[in-house]
Amino acid sequence: MRLCVGEFVNFMFKNKMFNLNFPLFRIHRFELKLFNKLGVKRWKNKAITARPEFFDVSKVPMEDLLLNMVKAELIHEIIIALSFIPLLFIIPFGVPAVFAATSIFGALVDLKYVIIQRYNRPRVIRIISRTKH
Repeated sequence: MRLCVGEFVNFMFKNKMFNLNFPLFRIHRFELKLFNKLGVKRWKNKAITARPEFFDVSKVPMEDLLLNMVKAELIHEIIIALSFIPLLFIIPFGVPAVFAATSIFGALVDLKYVIIQRYNRPRVIRIISRTKH
């Protein structure tokens, strides 16, 4: 599922920039405070990246990096939503604790990547704006 969602989003939004003022992508002040409390700066570099070449700041132009970051965020947000589909199987199979636990755990794993992308985006935007002036 993860690979399919990733490939689908990459195909649909190839070389298309997103509207970063769209409510889904807008970074809010409370998030910045939350990211500091969560210590994102300390653990973000330890996260496994499926396609590290998409995020290599020494090789990828900043505009492309920003696009890749927004696509990665969208991919993980879609996967978070899809991780709750197994809850539908509680009715025919029972065992709600198992289905709930796996859905929540799966969503939390992907939430980590959404947080990383949202944490890094303002810095990349600042770098892009500085280089354009």
